[in-house]
Amino acid sequence: MRLLLCVPFLSLALFAQQTTPQPSETNFQISGIVVNAIRGEALPHTKVTIAASFGRNQVYTMTTGGDGKFLFANLAPGKYSLGAQRQGFYDQGFQQHEAYTTAIAVGPGKQSDNIVFPVKPESAIYGRIVDEQSEPLRNAQVILYERTAEEGVLKTQNRHQSRSDDLGAFRFSHLRPGTYFIAVIARPWYAMAQNSYSVASEGATLLDVAYPVTYFQGTQDPDSALPIVLHAGDSATADISLVPVAALHLQVSRRRVDPSRPTMPSLVPRVFGRSQDLSGSTQMSSTSSNGGTIVEEIVGVAPGQYDVQTHTVSAGNALQTSNRTVTLSKDGILDVEDYTPVVHVSGIVNFAGATGPQEASIQFREANSGVLNSNTLSANNDFQNIPLKPGSYQILMATRGGYFIQGITAVGAKVTGRSIEIPSSGPVQLTITASRGVAQISGVAQRNDDPASGVMIVLVPQDPASNTPLFRRDQSDSDGTFTLADVLPGNYTALAIENRWDLEWANPYALAPYMAKGEAVKVEAGAKLNLRLNVQ
Repeated sequence: MRLLLCVPFLSLALFAQQTTPQPSETNFQISGIVVNAIRGEALPHTKVTIAASFGRNQVYTMTTGGDGKFLFANLAPGKYSLGAQRQGFYDQGFQQHEAYTTAIAVGPGKQSDNIVFPVKPESAIYGRIVDEQSEPLRNAQVILYERTAEEGVLKTQNRHQSRSDDLGAFRFSHLRPGTYFIAVIARPWYAMAQNSYSVASEGATLLDVAYPVTYFQGTQDPDSALPIVLHAGDSATADISLVPVAALHLQVSRRRVDPSRPTMPSLVPRVFGRSQDLSGSTQMSSTSSNGGTIVEEIVGVAPGQYDVQTHTVSAGNALQTSNRTVTLSKDGILDVEDYTPVVHVSGIVNFAGATGPQEASIQFREANSGVLNSNTLSANNDFQNIPLKPGSYQILMATRGGYFIQGITAVGAKVTGRSIEIPSSGPVQLTITASRGVAQISGVAQRNDDPASGVMIVLVPQDPASNTPLFRRDQSDSDGTFTLADVLPGNYTALAIENRWDLEWANPYALAPYMAKGEAVKVEAGAKLNLRLNVQ
């Protein structure tokens, strides 16, 4: 069962659909004991919650006694999510993996008593940021990343960020088990950025320094960053020392009053391959003029990788944004004229056999970064001049009423399945055909003919590399059942995989060992299918 965890944990949005039971069918119960997942001891004073999947407002809560036991009586048949809250333990669902949990099935012939609910203690990472003199560095931006396969391929995702205090200390708490990284962005408190248009003293020049983006354990290379592997209940220390380097000086020349020329560029540092647009920029600028030309200088910049963004007013007063990733290692000239502008993408959605839903949006998910660009359709079901950087994108549609993308054609770009390759120049025009009639797949995961709970269910589309939006996942519930909703018509392979929640489930190479034992499924529009999947 998939759930959406909100704050607090008691507020659950459950997606599995069940038939609402009759009020008279209330002679069932859920009972069990909450234990420490590490030491196995019973956990008293733990808040335990169940929420009915057939009624979002049917939420029941109790607190365990000294024996750690819980009991919910007089329940109607159906499925219930089970969650726990306790100080020193992060909020979690029963057998939770990512946003998936094992729901408890209640009813005739269902086993819902004597449940052992192992609850994992929270973990933490703490440390100090110091300068080259081993003095505390306050107000440094400390960013926590996690390496995870929750989107189907291994990615390093930004999870939290904080600032060091007056003692240089930082702390990230309430963490789940996982693999984490730390990056720091800061500016020397004594730095004095010196531009080329004034006479600099030797002392001022020595203070013209900057801190590069620094990763734990003291490296500027993200590929050499030391991972911090946290198990349940771990506390890890990550002290980081920053070392200043000579700041770079970058010059940009442009005409004084020519709106068709690019503007002063902005530099955004890249951390783990993504723009990390944080407050407290590490660079400053200065300006001089020479006749009709403005010479602008960006100073106080540390060597490293940046996204450089400029804006240009074109004919018709349209604002165009240009973006480019550069690696800066020495003083020089930024040739903003040479930057590749973003490509503007327009298109229309044709809803087959219908006028379409009242609200719908087309989304472009960048393949490498996962950044989502969402655009609401107009009353005419079209979208205009969406600025996208060149690269590969997955196209999705968000709508109500069971509509799905049936086909995509493009002028000015290459489309494969639900993926599009945006070229270095445009524009691009899309025609998207949408139909109605998404399907649903239900079934049972089984091990030696017995129902298997807590198993990852993956529905793999044909040509998975080009059709990532078509994947569907779930986790089998206590009776082994699962539901895959909003399945788009097409050919698939259904898999039931145990103890591999770290699997890159959208990576065809990682899936290859499992595909031969999967179940081939042909899905028609509006179908309701039922499967029995053997656990691998």
